Amino acid sequence: MYKNEFDNKLRQNIVFNAYMFYGQSGFLIDYYTKLVANSLGDSDEIEKLYYDDYNFKYAKDKLLQSSLFTSKNILIIKLDKKLPKNEIIELIQACTVNPDSKVIFACMGDSEFKTMGTYFTAKSNSVSVRLFSPFANDAIKLIENHARSLNLIYDISALNHLYFMHRQDLSLCVNDLEKLAILNEKITTEKINTHCFGIGAVNFEDFLHKLISCEDISEDLEVLLEEGMNEIYLLNQITSFVQQLFMISSYARIYGTANPKEILGFVPPKNVWEKKARLAINIKPDKFLEILTYLLNIELELKSSKISNTNLYLQACLRKISVIIR
Repeated sequence: MYKNEFDNKLRQNIVFNAYMFYGQSGFLIDYYTKLVANSLGDSDEIEKLYYDDYNFKYAKDKLLQSSLFTSKNILIIKLDKKLPKNEIIELIQACTVNPDSKVIFACMGDSEFKTMGTYFTAKSNSVSVRLFSPFANDAIKLIENHARSLNLIYDISALNHLYFMHRQDLSLCVNDLEKLAILNEKITTEKINTHCFGIGAVNFEDFLHKLISCEDISEDLEVLLEEGMNEIYLLNQITSFVQQLFMISSYARIYGTANPKEILGFVPPKNVWEKKARLAINIKPDKFLEILTYLLNIELELKSSKISNTNLYLQACLRKISVIIR
């Protein structure tokens, strides 16, 4: 199932014997793993087996036997590659045999876990949840929820600024909020600029603007890829940016002016919004479909074709965007 459906199950306090979280967003996988584990038991009732620490026999014995010291038995297994089908099924069955036990699989990385998700069924009272990278408004809500949990006083524009400064990396945003909590002061954009540092030598928001404004991106693109940014991730961020521009353009043409709260679900910093709105209005409406189709075709090529150098291929493809826009 997907995030929204699982959220409804959580609100209804529905408990499963086994959980599997996988997908694009490592942050959400960790977030839901911790959320579910903490809802099932206390910290001393939770054991974690990460990556190479995983041992099938140990995990199965752990789930089959009730603890002598705690009333519940919760096992988190974090993986970066699929497990054999028989091991998954036996671990799920162990939680059926011992109702005190629950197992949570946190599946990280680029491995294809979709097949593994089919082993989790209603019949065995188990569930697999596929988690995609959240849209900007959902991401800001997650950051805001964490700020509230830390009892922080904050400007929402400051949280937006933090999110874009970290190239929409939620893990970095959460880490910085925990550091800022030490100040015991209201979190403002100025505080973030003083105490937090964006990753990389290139401002990612500026790179996106340069790309769509048909400016030279050669050096910035090379630096981003040299810093280790994944080609598919970069392409997804560009596609998301163009989709935002399309929504801004469409809204402004219908209502006469663009309302960030209505379009994005939150209000970005004024300078960020004004720059983005100007860019959106300057693109002809019929060009958006052409750009998005082009980006999706690049993604399909990267995922389905055997390209010897994806880095160089992406650089060549992105430079052609300026031809489409003009």
